This record gives sequence, C-alpha cells and structure tokens, in this order.
Amino acid sequence: MTSIPQPLLQYAALERNLQCTHPLYETVTNHLSMYRAGYFGEKSLDYYLSFDDFPYEKVDSCRLYNGQHHFQMDKLLIFPQFILLIEIKNYTDQITFDHEFGTLIQTKSDGTEKPYQDPLAQIQNQEYNLQNWLERRIPNVPPIEKLIVFVNKNVNLKRSAALRLDPRIITGYLFPSHLRKLHSKYSERPSIIDPEYVSNLLKKENQPLNIRALDRLSISESELFKGVKCFICLKNLMNYSKGVWRCTNCSGKGRENHIEALKDYFLLVDNTITNAQARNWLGIDSFHSARRILNSANLTREGNSSSTKYRSNWNIQEDYKYLLDRRKLDNQ
Repeated sequence: MTSIPQPLLQYAALERNLQCTHPLYETVTNHLSMYRAGYFGEKSLDYYLSFDDFPYEKVDSCRLYNGQHHFQMDKLLIFPQFILLIEIKNYTDQITFDHEFGTLIQTKSDGTEKPYQDPLAQIQNQEYNLQNWLERRIPNVPPIEKLIVFVNKNVNLKRSAALRLDPRIITGYLFPSHLRKLHSKYSERPSIIDPEYVSNLLKKENQPLNIRALDRLSISESELFKGVKCFICLKNLMNYSKGVWRCTNCSGKGRENHIEALKDYFLLVDNTITNAQARNWLGIDSFHSARRILNSANLTREGNSSSTKYRSNWNIQEDYKYLLDRRKLDNQ
C-alpha cells in the first residue's frame, strides 16, 4: 500500500485554510497538484503490480543520503536476483522526448509547452547513487534494472525527430508484461541478496523531506483562514452553540466538525495546542467550550491549569484521508 506523503496532506490542509486571494494561494495549489499527481501515480502502479504475485519486497518513496547529498526514488522492487528501480510519471497530454539533449516537453491541449528533465537522465543518476550506496552496505550488489512508467491514461508519448524512444520508457498498460520479462530473465539465476534484509535497510535509512509547508513558503499562522469550515460549503465558517456547529451560509450542522480543523492545526502549525490557541484557531470565545472540545478529542493532555497542552494522537496515514476526499482525489 502506497503511503500518503506528508507534504501532500500539508498542502491540502493549507489550501483549505488559505484565502483564495492570498498572494501565494496559486503557489500552494501548484504544489498540491504536484504531490497529488505523484501520489496517485504511485497508487496507479500498485494496481498493475497486483496482476502478478512475484517474490519481491517493495519500497516506496525512498530518500537516501549518499554522503554528499540526498537522492530520491519513487519505487523499488527488490528481488533475490535483481533490483528494479522505477520512476513514475503522471503527466497528461503529449509528451515528446529528446534523449540527445536530455529534455522532455509536455504539450498541453491549448498548445502551451512546458520543459522537464528527461526522466532517463534522472533515473540513470538514481541508479548510480543507489549502486554506490548499496556497495558500502552489502557485500554483493545485484543488477539494477530501470523502468520509467507513465501511468496516466491521457498521455501520448512521442519521440523527437528520428530518434528512437528508449525502450525502458513505457506506459502503465505495458508495465505487467515488462515485469514478467524481467522476472523470466533472472528467475533461473542464483539469489544474490535477501530482499527482506535490503528492504529493511532502505526503510531504516530513508530520510523523508519533512519541511513544514508554512516554513517553506514563509507563511505565518496569522495569515491563515481560521475557524471551522462547513463540510458542505467547504470554506464558509460555522458557529458553535450548545455543542452544535451550524453553518452561517447553508443548512450544514454537526457536533464534531471541529475534529478536522484540529487535525489541520496539528498538521500545519504545531504538534501541541493550548486552550487559548484552540479558541483562536476554531473561532470560539468560551474557555469551557474549548476545554470540552479538547478533552473529547483524540488528544493527550499534558500539564495542569493554564499550562495545559494537548498533543495529537492521530495517525498521519489513517486519520487524514478527509484531505484527499475533500478534493475528490480518488477520482483522479
């Protein structure tokens, strides 16, 4: 199962807690779109992986340090005889490659063009770094195979002029057959590594990039759109009275609408919250109402009286899926 990248959740939370008139709102939505495409691209490839039941270990979104800088890989399949390094692209529209100049051009339906690095050069750098990283940790490094997989169904891959498209660049439809060919190529060869050991080694030394979205974009908490958002109107605020949240714009109401707002706070601002901070964030005046809300949530209470803080117990992978549903990402 592909894990949800924390930056994706952070930008989704930031997008819904930032006014659309904010000067960095478009930047936030662009970052969100990038992480969304990457996450659902990896999920798409997991679908194709389900076609076969080969003996391998899978490592997703692995970021390693090679002694000088970090390098990141989308997905690794670790077999006893070889390692398959996979770069996943979720681009749409027409994609034209020029391997000679190391470029990829995306031509959108309106005719606009956007250049990117050729993913072939990208994955070759990843292979070089992974090879060196493994050589310093295990006695025998197996062959490293490479595939670049374009998983979006609305993509059209083209080559530039008469240049041949590298056969390691494929669409998602072709991935199962390529995986079977690779497995057949190595299946009769002796085992070189223990896939579980190498997988655990990679996961242990994985260093995810966890920079807060607010810090990365230099956005202060005071610039955020505070208050409990209506689950129907999404950005219209709700009022709290007698234990019930009521939307100021529509018929939306509920007793636990503050839960998502609190989760957003822990994701964006800090890993603890006080009563005063909760009142400011949720848009309520009553100390006692805030205390009831905090005591009833899935939080750990630390300290007493005015110094009391509450720490989140929510799981980043299980309890923040509302941020994906909110933008109907599962329809991507």
